[in-house]
Amino acid sequence: MIQKDRILWDYLNDKSNKNLDNILFLETKNSYCSYEQIRNMVVESLEKLESLEDKFKEKKTKILREALLTADLYTAIEDRTLEVYYQPLINLQTNEIIGSEALLRWNHPQLGLISPLEFIPLAEETELIYSIGEWVLREACLQIQEWSLMCDRPLKISVNLSSHQFKKNNLPLEIKNILKEISFNPELLNLELVESTFINDFNQAQEKLRNLKKLKISVVLDDFGTGYSSLSYLDKLPLDGIKIDKSFMRDIAHNHQKLAIVKGIISICKALNLKVTAEGLETKADVDCMNQEKCNWGQGYFFSKPIPRQQFESLLLQLTRPRKSIKL
Repeated sequence: MIQKDRILWDYLNDKSNKNLDNILFLETKNSYCSYEQIRNMVVESLEKLESLEDKFKEKKTKILREALLTADLYTAIEDRTLEVYYQPLINLQTNEIIGSEALLRWNHPQLGLISPLEFIPLAEETELIYSIGEWVLREACLQIQEWSLMCDRPLKISVNLSSHQFKKNNLPLEIKNILKEISFNPELLNLELVESTFINDFNQAQEKLRNLKKLKISVVLDDFGTGYSSLSYLDKLPLDGIKIDKSFMRDIAHNHQKLAIVKGIISICKALNLKVTAEGLETKADVDCMNQEKCNWGQGYFFSKPIPRQQFESLLLQLTRPRKSIKL
């Protein structure tokens, strides 16, 4: 019988530039298999081999990209390639900007804008997330403080905490020291956490949240409604508010099932004295629907996408009339 592996070897290592058909002709003279059978068998093997080579190239490219990003992430703050973007937080009853969510972006000098979904996991793996997180907190608080003075009214700032950051034993003390260092009012800070933050050690999470609450910092459960046991957290965790996940907002004005769920969430939260934010509002119908249901705050592309500092400041100036100076 024909040796398929030997044919592949001859073809891949052919020094005389013979093509596959020539090799097969020589190999099939004394074979009981037809030429077509053998050729199909070998071509199929070659296709599998090429597929493996493509996968190897993709894997190699991914590894090299991760290595480059990881190396450059170490100096990203110093190189000023990391930037905080701001997305307005809107009071749905007054249509007024009451604050902003701080969102980290990385404009890599060679690769351009890198998605947080790509570089945040790298920051967590290398533990750079701690220094980056502190930088974001300080930067965002200083910036909202400046805008509050400019607008003559206090503005809130929401900052996301990853599960890695939350695990730090001295997290409340570190945040307290940063806020004290920059003379920032902790009542204007919202810390946003997702459900997965609490899964591994619920009791420790409760204690840590209580310590944050003692500092008068607000704690918000982000992406509410996407986890397995979000409702059970509302009476077990010392929370100040929730953010309804944007997946519930898509076409909510015309989706009776989604609307019924959101109505229930808002009703429960109001009974528990929790502030409710609807994120992912993209149309006027979405906003009108949430306003009708007495949702407290809203966020989404209908108002503005996340934008750089200069653009957010221009937006504030357009919508704010200067008043007497305030004390923050």
